[in-house]
Amino acid sequence: GEETVPISRICDYPFICREEGSGTREVILESLQQAGVPASAMNLAMELGSLEAIKGAVEAGMGVSVLSNATIQKELKLGTLVAVQLDPPIDRPFSFVHQKQKFRVRAMDELLSFARNYCQSHRDEPLG
Repeated sequence: GEETVPISRICDYPFICREEGSGTREVILESLQQAGVPASAMNLAMELGSLEAIKGAVEAGMGVSVLSNATIQKELKLGTLVAVQLDPPIDRPFSFVHQKQKFRVRAMDELLSFARNYCQSHRDEPLG
């Protein structure tokens, strides 16, 4: 089966994450805390401001990170990154947002319907 590692193992490696105040970083820290791991135990190697910068640093061997599976498909196919599932998995809810309008065109309704169905069918996929 697919390899899984305890979430606490994040602390065993230099960790590369988004800048302070980032929603992704907050979710990771909260998940560690729920697993009984204080934020101070993290071996924080780098704080970077973009997903591409984080992926590049991990590809260069500078540390590990926690990224959404949806954002690393190209790197997984190329073999430049390897995904390992965390236990417990990190779950991050996303919302599709749009401007509140008095009238919506049919294309918008179809897009919203597609997005709802897609999110519903992929909601159990772990983030990390």
